[in-house]
Amino acid sequence: MRHAAEGVSAEPTPLELATTSFLAADESAAIRGLAADLSLSLTVTDPGFDAVDHPATDGYLAGEAKEGLGMGGALALAVEAGLPRESTRTAVVSVSERLTDDTARR
Repeated sequence: MRHAAEGVSAEPTPLELATTSFLAADESAAIRGLAADLSLSLTVTDPGFDAVDHPATDGYLAGEAKEGLGMGGALALAVEAGLPRESTRTAVVSVSERLTDDTARR
């Protein structure tokens, strides 16, 4: 049972789980069922990686990569803040290229 703070309505605020379309589409993850079992509100965001031709996004589109903790939440917050998906995609490509360049120099 979720704790309700003293003096606050006894009706708990629903907790939210945010994920990406990649994890939501993975039937082995069963994320929709898990969210329902735990009475969580589920937010699914699609970063639109199909609009980018880059190795950093290709793995997601091929079903070979999944996000780590926080990507779904970060994308949901970006959407809530009104940031365009293009800025998210640009950032993913930029960070990937920096990481690849750093790794290649070592």
